Amino acid sequence: MIFSCETEREWDNIYDPSGVAHIPAPQITSIGATDFDKVQIDILVHYAQFTSYQVYRTNTSNTDYTIGTFNYGYIGEIDVRDLYPDNYNGELMTTVAYTDTALMMDVLYKYIIRGMVDENPGIWSPIFSAITSLDTPTLLSIEPVSDHEVI
Repeated sequence: MIFSCETEREWDNIYDPSGVAHIPAPQITSIGATDFDKVQIDILVHYAQFTSYQVYRTNTSNTDYTIGTFNYGYIGEIDVRDLYPDNYNGELMTTVAYTDTALMMDVLYKYIIRGMVDENPGIWSPIFSAITSLDTPTLLSIEPVSDHEVI
């Protein structure tokens, strides 16, 4: 017999046809551009059985899932096993962040995330989106040098 879990979870095995495992959708607390080529996603770790989160987005060279007319490609994974110092006992409510980098400016990116319990996938999150852009300059000063020039 081969076991795929690292820790005894005390719930029905998802591969057992008579077993039922209810893995909830991740809860994204915020998403937004942090720079002209970066988007940060904050995820609430609210389910003690999660071992990682898989992050997918549009505008990738690969297509792993299609939802509606949008193709989503896998871009990364967040390991959350170290967030549980009590070996998955008790409740933990904290957030983890994923930063998507090397993006193009002024592009709408759509993201979906799913929690994983070892290699068992959970339900997809709702679709979240963010647009990369440059911030408007602030604290600009202008000094006239002549009647037709400023610096």
